[in-house]
Amino acid sequence: MGLIGILAGCGISKSVSSMPLHSAASQHSQSGRKPLTGSTLPWTGLDWQLMSTLTIPAGGLVLAARTNGSLFVVGGYDGHISLTGVDEVWPKHGQLAALPVPTHDVAAGFIGPDLYVFGGGQSASYNTVWRIANGHTTLVDRLPQPLSDASCVPYTWDNAKGLLLVGGYNGVRPNRQVQFVHVTNGHLQWRPLFTLPQGTRYPAVAVAGTRVYIVGGESVQGVPAAHVWVWDGRNPDAPVRTVAKLPQPLSKAAAFTAGKWLIVAGGWNGRSTVSNVYAIEEPTGATKELNNLPLPMADMGYTQQGSFGYLAGGWTDYGHKTQYLGAIYKVKLPAI
Repeated sequence: MGLIGILAGCGISKSVSSMPLHSAASQHSQSGRKPLTGSTLPWTGLDWQLMSTLTIPAGGLVLAARTNGSLFVVGGYDGHISLTGVDEVWPKHGQLAALPVPTHDVAAGFIGPDLYVFGGGQSASYNTVWRIANGHTTLVDRLPQPLSDASCVPYTWDNAKGLLLVGGYNGVRPNRQVQFVHVTNGHLQWRPLFTLPQGTRYPAVAVAGTRVYIVGGESVQGVPAAHVWVWDGRNPDAPVRTVAKLPQPLSKAAAFTAGKWLIVAGGWNGRSTVSNVYAIEEPTGATKELNNLPLPMADMGYTQQGSFGYLAGGWTDYGHKTQYLGAIYKVKLPAI
């Protein structure tokens, strides 16, 4: 769950500081832009706009969106301690609620008006499921085993709106089973939907209609992976298939969809954070490189609403020092 050391699924960083929001990002973006590597891409690049900042720079946090467009961050790690905050960061700034215990590397998302927080941890992973409603945090369920480092995305299955819980780590091995979670008569309902080819933690996950993309992640040994998998709810009994291989293995990246394109941004390649942004075409798997993120970063919170993607926080080793980030970026994703 962390940057350097791993203790039962949760990490502890050693030498860290908070990152100035503009100076290093501006310097990198001016010097690190790369040309597009293909002529068939239907746009010229992505414009990552700084839209707001976090109160506490942090990585290992979740960025979740309500249907009205407001954005919230959940938990995180600031380089010294795990956080309890559940805070609105757009369009207003303020505390929605607090987690009962400091937590990072949770999976979280909204089902209807309520925010659900799954697992996470500190030096060990939790098995708790919290519901945050009207500013109050309530324990509503327990997972069958501890879970951290998982990803959570909105999904609709059998006309029910809910969340997909993908990947993660129980303190012993990465998770393979993907669960769909929704609410019926005020109670959480769980349904296993599909199984990953192998267990993975820290995957980037994005949804386009019925299709679910799972990008990269880490093995139990902490080695980043390069796979790009897809599962389609229109053919739920079909196995997960490999769409493409990333140009480099990545974990702790962000993923978005734009028409037939899957966008993968940032991440950790096992040696350093990266600023690369890749566009992967479905179904051919053709991969193009877009202009870079403002600076190398990994472990960001991210979410998508329609044709807009959002990134929050994360950490970078730009300048050979681990630094936590407080920027929140917005990007327009062309609907091609």
